[in-house]
Amino acid sequence: MSALNASLVYAVCAKTVWRALRVSVFVGTLLAVINHYDEWVNDAGSTTSVIQIVLTYLVSTHGQVYGRRDR
Repeated sequence: MSALNASLVYAVCAKTVWRALRVSVFVGTLLAVINHYDEWVNDAGSTTSVIQIVLTYLVSTHGQVYGRRDR
């Protein structure tokens, strides 16, 4: 199995998804608030900030996949 296929298998595994969701709720939300608080307060949100927030949450899944794959 190639590394990409193995990563995809781990990414959709229920245990990985659950762990990634728990981490992203805390870490992703904290990072989103830290990085975008001024935009939210000034009501100046943009498409770019939405993309950045989504990417912040995706990083959590990426970290969980590679952490589990290495174990």
